[in-house]
Amino acid sequence: MPVFGGRLPTTTLVYSTENDPRSLDELFKRCATVESPTVILIRSRDFVFGVYLSHQILPDEMWTGNPTCFLFSVTLDLKFPYHGKKPMFEADTPVTFVATRNQLTIGNNDLCLYNNDGTLSNGSSNT
Repeated sequence: MPVFGGRLPTTTLVYSTENDPRSLDELFKRCATVESPTVILIRSRDFVFGVYLSHQILPDEMWTGNPTCFLFSVTLDLKFPYHGKKPMFEADTPVTFVATRNQLTIGNNDLCLYNNDGTLSNGSSNT
């Protein structure tokens, strides 16, 4: 069976640090109108990597997402499969990411983006 039913999905650039204010708040604001899956691409020096998120990004402090989410590296041609967690309140429902006012966390701290200094210039990864 062809991927995407034989048709490529429609994509739209919603946020770019080259064109938009460099903050997690701005990323959340622009993604609030996107109800479809989201791909975030990040460039750090010579590396390009990212994440595919199955659900809308909302800074509501609620874990969401599902096992279709994944991290990837364009530079190293790698895909890191689902590595979410099972919250205590819903043991049978795996989740993938959480957004708070100051942080976007994917997986078990597999990728974290921070808004500590008002800019989107800090992040970390345990991958």
